[in-house]
Amino acid sequence: MKRDERLYNLIFPVWMLYTPLAAAVSPLIWGILLAGNFVWDSAVLLLAFFWMHLPQKGTLYRRAILRVWLCGFLADVVATLPYLVLMYTGIEPDFISVYHPIDQVFMLPLVVLGGVLVYLFASRFALRKTGLETAEIRRIARFLAVLTAPYTFLIPTSWLA
Repeated sequence: MKRDERLYNLIFPVWMLYTPLAAAVSPLIWGILLAGNFVWDSAVLLLAFFWMHLPQKGTLYRRAILRVWLCGFLADVVATLPYLVLMYTGIEPDFISVYHPIDQVFMLPLVVLGGVLVYLFASRFALRKTGLETAEIRRIARFLAVLTAPYTFLIPTSWLA
């Protein structure tokens, strides 16, 4: 069975996890990935604060951003693990094709898993020390989950080449 190289996420590419050489020789790539995630998480977090009309947005941002960023990146990593397990055990589904965009729909459970993990990590850890009420924390966590889920898992590699 031939293994195709795939790039499912533009901000968090799956190939960085299963290509040790890429991770070892390209710390610059990791820096770009981390910076891209930080910028996106910052934008979404600030947008949630403005959308909810919360006071002291700067203070809330400083209290939450580092944890939100780390939890979001962890959620992306954990969401890719089921796919990596299937790939390394040799039982990778043949219906996931890099050449047929409609087949990428089968990656949807991993996108949902990533969003659920973002919600859980944000609501239970990242936003706890902000001083917000539980209802506000859950609302912001839902906002983060919907807007920072790894939707780019659905982009076929053939479109990126």
